[in-house]
Amino acid sequence: MLLAQTVFILFVIQGREVKAIYEEQKNKGILLAKNIAQENLQAFIRWDFEGVKESIERRIDEKLVYVIFYNRYNQPFVANDFIIGYEDIYQFSNLSASAKEGDSFSKSRQLDKGDNS
Repeated sequence: MLLAQTVFILFVIQGREVKAIYEEQKNKGILLAKNIAQENLQAFIRWDFEGVKESIERRIDEKLVYVIFYNRYNQPFVANDFIIGYEDIYQFSNLSASAKEGDSFSKSRQLDKGDNS
């Protein structure tokens, strides 16, 4: 009985740790997205496709897999090459048309580098 209680307690603690790590990573991702948006605001306003594209390509690494900028009509404006093959992600934003500044959307996905066709 004591062993079962100990295992249950460890399971609950592990579940909380996983949730805390997920929330921390999600919050870091939101902050990074805000930073990238602010960094590219002027280029985006001027419809400088090449400028925004170069900027986001420089930011991609093992922790940041993709970046997509959408226009006001929810259509992709610019994205790094990797994500374009994932049409269910690339084709439209998951934020609603009535999204306000500070709104965010997150969803866990498994993306395989090199397997985006």
